[in-house]
Amino acid sequence: MLRRTRLGSRPAWREQAKQIRLGRRRSLLGWSPGSVSTCAVAPVTSAEEMDQARDELTAGAPSDYVVLRVAESDEKYGHVNRARSLRQLIETEGLLSRAPTVGGCEALEAGLEAKGIPR
Repeated sequence: MLRRTRLGSRPAWREQAKQIRLGRRRSLLGWSPGSVSTCAVAPVTSAEEMDQARDELTAGAPSDYVVLRVAESDEKYGHVNRARSLRQLIETEGLLSRAPTVGGCEALEAGLEAKGIPR
């Protein structure tokens, strides 16, 4: 909720409104035109829920579950640290996002340069 106080200036009020808009855009799950597509996720750790996920996925019917494996090379155990990092990201953030496009990265870099923010 926007609050305009006697001490608040118009620029501060506009900045608060901008931050609220950005926060709302970040929470639009699955929305991606010009932004990053994001999905809310939660780790599955109980044996019962893992069994349920396996049963639903192997049946081929629609399911809320996705089973992932870090597959950046053919090494058998070469990515246990990357997998651990991914699990920690899911546990702490509760989100997974699509990597930004080349154009998105270029726009970010241009914006940082225009604002004089070091990379």
